[in-house]
Amino acid sequence: MMSTSDDLLNELKIKEAANCLKTLAHESRLKVMCALVDSEKNVQQLMAITGSSQSNLSQHLAKMRSMGLLDSRRAANQIFYNIKNRKTLEILQALRSIFGCDQTPE
Repeated sequence: MMSTSDDLLNELKIKEAANCLKTLAHESRLKVMCALVDSEKNVQQLMAITGSSQSNLSQHLAKMRSMGLLDSRRAANQIFYNIKNRKTLEILQALRSIFGCDQTPE
């Protein structure tokens, strides 16, 4: 039988997984994340891949950063985004493998 601390830890892990999946469940956010599986991209590259406006894309990127899925770095006047953790990368690789959805060509 699991102890109360084990139950709490398990609940936290389930909540973390659910929040990650909720964030990825939006088509535009999933498209961005799939594009980042192989390498980091700047905002202009992500706009071309997703077909989103800069303001719309910025909202999605902010949401994914706040949920801990993305990191960013600034180089001169460009911001580059990449997948923050191995767990998220593994989920995306599994989705690509199962559904055959490689990133959209640039």
